[in-house]
Amino acid sequence: FRFLDKGKKFVGPKMVAKESRFTSTSERKRSFHTMFMRTQALASDFANRYNYHLEQLVHNVRDDISEQWAQQLPRIEFLQPLVVEYRNEYNDAEMDLLIEPFLEGKYEKFNNNAGYVMGQSSSTRKGNQDAEDLLGTRNLLNGLDLGVIQEDSEEEDVSDDDEDIIDWTTRLPVRSSYSTKYDPLTFAQAFSHFTFDNSKGALIVVDLQGVFCDKERTFRLTDPAIHRRRKSTRERMQFGRTDKGKKGIVAFFESHRCSDACHVLGLSPVDPESI
Repeated sequence: FRFLDKGKKFVGPKMVAKESRFTSTSERKRSFHTMFMRTQALASDFANRYNYHLEQLVHNVRDDISEQWAQQLPRIEFLQPLVVEYRNEYNDAEMDLLIEPFLEGKYEKFNNNAGYVMGQSSSTRKGNQDAEDLLGTRNLLNGLDLGVIQEDSEEEDVSDDDEDIIDWTTRLPVRSSYSTKYDPLTFAQAFSHFTFDNSKGALIVVDLQGVFCDKERTFRLTDPAIHRRRKSTRERMQFGRTDKGKKGIVAFFESHRCSDACHVLGLSPVDPESI
């Protein structure tokens, strides 16, 4: 849809409206909107850090790679959602609606929250079945569109310390640890790895989906999931039902294979058994 001005002419970009199909009351829907925006806002913080890291790469290792090459490395951005309040014309009730810009281009899922990685071979995927069994999601995913967000049906505890989990230290790659030839799609997987590293192992951003704009060399993403470690087994998952905690982090690294994209970001392989 698009907004209309006072003269009833279309203004602004195309937008999409999102609503939970698992909630019915206004309170539940508001909880869904809050969780969606909080998750996407934290993912966006990590995307800004990732982009900053690549900018620092340009300035700090010019003796090894050209500025032009570094500027072509894919950037990542998450859409900025909004909650619009409106009045239902049928019962005069106040309602909330979650909206965000419409993504133009080929919509793809680059990974999910159960260890799936776009483009991986069937043999590798078979090796991930144990991880899916560990998460208890294999049967559930078989009957669902992977693009659907499965949010918790209850209010989630909101933490005020999201900003404290980001490591702002820049770790640059060692000399000759990267290649000037790369597959842009590997940077989506490297970004997930990057979030784990820069949160000091506290969480990982996955379920990366959206479009890759080749002209702009940018991933435009939406609807991410975050797995965050729990301090105790009694602690509620902080990012809804898609938050699988430590099990979700392990599932990612069970299938992740570091590429040149990880090397460019100064990341080292992670042994799932060490998590």
